[in-house]
Amino acid sequence: MESSVYASPAPGTATPVDRDNLSVKATYAPPWADVSIIGIAGSSGSGKSTISQAIVKRLSLPWVVILSMDSFYKSLDEESSRKAFRSEYDFDAPEAIDFDALVQVLRDLKAGKRAEIPVYSFEKHARLERTTSIYSPHVLIVEGIFALYDPRVLELMDMKIFCEADADTCLSRRILRDVRDRGRDVEGIIKQWFAFVKPNLKKFVDPQREVADLLIPRGIKNHVAMSTVVQVIQSKLLEKSADHTEALRRLTLGSLTEPISKRVLKLEQTPQLRGMNTIIHDTETNSEDFIFYFDRIATLLVEQALNNIPFTSETFTTPQGYPYNGLAPRGDVSAVIVLRGGAALETGLKRVIHDCQTGRVLIQTNIKTGEPELHYLVLPKDIDKHEAVLLLDAQMSSGGAALMAVQVLLDHGVKMDRIVLVTYSAGRRGLQRLTVAFPEIAVVVGNVVEDEEQRWVEKRPQRAPLLSIKQSMADLVSIKSRKLYILRILVPLGIILPPGEESMELHNHVDLPTKTRAIQDQRKDASQRFWKLLALQRAPSRQLSGAPLPRNTSRLLNFTYRTAAWFGSSIVFVGIGVIGFFLYDASTYSSHAYDGDLAVSGLALNPRRGGPKNLPILEVCIDDNDDEEMRKQQDKPRLVILGGGWGGVALLKELNPDNYHVTVVSPTNYFLFTPMLPSATVGTLELKSLVEPIRNIMQRVRGHFVRARAEDVDFSSRLVEVSQTDCKGQEVRFYIPYDKLVVAVGSVTNPHGVKGLENCHFLKDINDARQIRNKVIQNLEIACLPTTSDDERKRLLSFVISGGGPTGVEFAAELYDLLNEDLAEHFPRLLRNEISVHLIQSRDHILNTYDAAVSKYAEERFARDQVEVLTNSRVSEVRPDSIIFTQKGPNGEIIKKELPMGFCLWSTGVSQPEFCQRLAAKLGDVQTNRHALETDTHLRLNGTPLGDVYAIGDCSTVQNNVADHIISFLRNLAWKHGKDPENLELHFTDWRNVAEQVKKRFPQAVGHLKRLDKLFAEYDKDQSGTLDFGELRELLKQIDNKLTSLPATAQRAHQQGQYLAHKFNKLARAAPGLRANEILEGDLDAAVYKAFEYRHLGSLAYIGNSAVFDWGQGWSLTGGLWAVYAWRSIYFAQSVSMRTRVMMAMDWFKRGMFGRDLMSY
Repeated sequence: MESSVYASPAPGTATPVDRDNLSVKATYAPPWADVSIIGIAGSSGSGKSTISQAIVKRLSLPWVVILSMDSFYKSLDEESSRKAFRSEYDFDAPEAIDFDALVQVLRDLKAGKRAEIPVYSFEKHARLERTTSIYSPHVLIVEGIFALYDPRVLELMDMKIFCEADADTCLSRRILRDVRDRGRDVEGIIKQWFAFVKPNLKKFVDPQREVADLLIPRGIKNHVAMSTVVQVIQSKLLEKSADHTEALRRLTLGSLTEPISKRVLKLEQTPQLRGMNTIIHDTETNSEDFIFYFDRIATLLVEQALNNIPFTSETFTTPQGYPYNGLAPRGDVSAVIVLRGGAALETGLKRVIHDCQTGRVLIQTNIKTGEPELHYLVLPKDIDKHEAVLLLDAQMSSGGAALMAVQVLLDHGVKMDRIVLVTYSAGRRGLQRLTVAFPEIAVVVGNVVEDEEQRWVEKRPQRAPLLSIKQSMADLVSIKSRKLYILRILVPLGIILPPGEESMELHNHVDLPTKTRAIQDQRKDASQRFWKLLALQRAPSRQLSGAPLPRNTSRLLNFTYRTAAWFGSSIVFVGIGVIGFFLYDASTYSSHAYDGDLAVSGLALNPRRGGPKNLPILEVCIDDNDDEEMRKQQDKPRLVILGGGWGGVALLKELNPDNYHVTVVSPTNYFLFTPMLPSATVGTLELKSLVEPIRNIMQRVRGHFVRARAEDVDFSSRLVEVSQTDCKGQEVRFYIPYDKLVVAVGSVTNPHGVKGLENCHFLKDINDARQIRNKVIQNLEIACLPTTSDDERKRLLSFVISGGGPTGVEFAAELYDLLNEDLAEHFPRLLRNEISVHLIQSRDHILNTYDAAVSKYAEERFARDQVEVLTNSRVSEVRPDSIIFTQKGPNGEIIKKELPMGFCLWSTGVSQPEFCQRLAAKLGDVQTNRHALETDTHLRLNGTPLGDVYAIGDCSTVQNNVADHIISFLRNLAWKHGKDPENLELHFTDWRNVAEQVKKRFPQAVGHLKRLDKLFAEYDKDQSGTLDFGELRELLKQIDNKLTSLPATAQRAHQQGQYLAHKFNKLARAAPGLRANEILEGDLDAAVYKAFEYRHLGSLAYIGNSAVFDWGQGWSLTGGLWAVYAWRSIYFAQSVSMRTRVMMAMDWFKRGMFGRDLMSY
């Protein structure tokens, strides 16, 4: 390796440094600057490749590389190629090898440059167009039959090895290799062996033995020779490591007196920057804040780095036709990230240069030698032609990794003055060393620290783990050493180990002071007594015997004793539980009324009026001053949630109580567990087991509840108009102000324009379940009357369910269970024979959103239970005593039918409530969906001020406009670079970046962007290797068409509520930093949190003493009672509170013990 002090200029040299009257120029030379080359020659099949691979395997280092001379066969002309295929071409003559190319590669590697190795195909007998790159090997093993033939190659080698093997052995190895790896036939191999290989062996190969430093007979079986070679290579590597470390030390000495270069630019220490640095260096800063502020500083560093890039003035024309004078980079700008710390700056890089090409380099310090080592390298294409290359590293202390990274760029043709190192924190000595070695590079740094300064991580309070004495000693010493350690502690205390050979040996091993030995002798007798007493105390004793009772009593008497003991213990246990319950119950009663004074704001009792309609404004709630915690909530941002369903409750349960002033508006004061609602219609579960008071849920966030109905929203004034009926029965309206509004009002049943729905029952609320239960019991009771005719009885006992979705199917199953399990026990058996259940479905299968196997299983189950399933049927009218529907016949004809019925449940999908329809009409053209409010992927209501209004649950749908968004993004990008968007062409790398944008903005599209190469090839119609604007638009539209709306289920609403809660928590934590940086507007949601991604966790359905599970992607499960218990367990775990879980368990227990309640009330 070259010395780090040179007398003549070299690339990367600095100005002279005068130390001890010696003028030298300091430079940096990497450990691969003078690669050690080992040549291994031998006849074909002698085991050269095997030995080379064995050497690399023994060393197990990434810097030892094998270079096979097979890659340097010359390209054959047409005639020579035909001879090669006939096995008539001499590949074993020196003329077949391109020695000029080999020498050039070896010289490049010796100089520390990157070398391109040709790839030769023995199947085609020609060089391939692609090449293999070799860069930065410390040791290069060149193996081939002519590795020691050319004098130019010999001059470059540090060690020469020749492998010897028997000719017959070589032939057998050659046959196996060429048949297996090169696709040749045995006849051709033998023909070539005797025609060319064997004659050339004595003529050209054997003479190379004379120049070899080491002969290896018997190949890898010669362990002595193999060990010798490995030891030589290891010594070479150690020598290079020592030389590199010494070079770094000399470079440090040569730069000590040098001032920091003027090309080192430090960020201006503004109050804003000092504040962010203070937060980052605070050991109490949490990870979220640390990342947020560090990304901000990273952005400032990259922006400052771009000031070192030359720009040219250009005039652009905006889409409106106005000229704009701006600056454009003179050439391409790329970045190389020093792993892994440099990856922390990548977010700032992407914020400033969205489409920046990036590379990676991994340099780690050897913990044994302190030497930086290059482990991984990937650079952007044509990096030597780029106008500027940013080198990103989060921190630089000694500068060893930075020196090596800069040298890598120089070796790949990057000019020194085009390199800009960007780092957050740098040591003064490292900066001096780097700028002395490479004076023309620019450095942008956030902080310059002293070299001996304690790192901020070390300032964190460290908590030593609490280990037991036994564990600590086991980790520190061996068994014998541990006893010695114990002895050193016990002897000064006057305690001596018990007598024995081992204790005497241990005592002899302990080097104790003379005075201590004297004390030891005096206390020896006392210590022996101590150990004897301790042994007696440790003697085993049995306090409670588990042995059989004495045999002098009979077995019957023993059994009686044990039974009485168990029975008595049980009584005592139950009695203690009863007494404990009554004691707790007594503590819940209060006999003293609260008689203290209450402070209530005047605005709470007499609110001021305002807004477009001059209505009262609820600015202060009555309970805002109830306690200190409530008073703290007044000055926080106002979060108003419309609705108390799955989305709103999930938001409340995940929201940080300290961040927002929360108000929930809902016409009902309870949360309803809708998945189990069909069970409540027949008495399997009680109605109160499915509801939880909203005020109980809101206690956690110390929020306010207003029982009212949302009527309208004034987005400009941030006011929600609500209505309620007062004590006089009159409607009153007032405003509720908000800073953030969440619309989670749910949906209503879709009527589909069918007449007579007033004769149907719906199943959306707890009151619906109560009415259905009363109607079913009423029909059963009337059917028992003697005045009821047979036809009327059959009509009353005809139950029709319109809709084959989960709600309709589960209600039909619950109704069948009621009729099958409880009806026969408490009603005349005639009713069971005349009862009929009909399920009308417009599609060709019920549960059509589930897997086909699940739908088939449900239909077979209903057919067995005599539940009639009418598929391909559409209801046209519902009359008081019958239902009219049309059904598609087997030949496609439409048949009109009428079915008598005494009860009809309408469960055919969902639609927008009136409130959402008013909002959609107010927002205009941005709301194009007739069934739900449209939001973006951050759940923000389209058409409203950014970050003010959100919509979740059944009332909303996420707009999938991938094509519009990306096309708009690309148009702006093209205009920014002064290009016509219609002429824009995207290469595969550009398409991959576009796909990343799509995945980030529209997470639901990830499943459709798994094979980017396949999509690119499919839509590259003209096979040009690029996508033009039209082809890209068509591709994105196809993705749009494949994206489906999210299901209107409780699962989706629950996930959206949790997502908003996590986002609001993150926004609240980031708010101080955003205000400090004066970031008050813009897309804050996207800057702080990712887009919403729905994860389907599966669908469940109950089907009459059986259940089905559909996990999606073809995974499904069906079963009997065991599946029912699994279905119950899942919904039991998802219940909103412990109260409802206990009540549900009690209801299931009552049903099993006493049956269902057959009462109407």
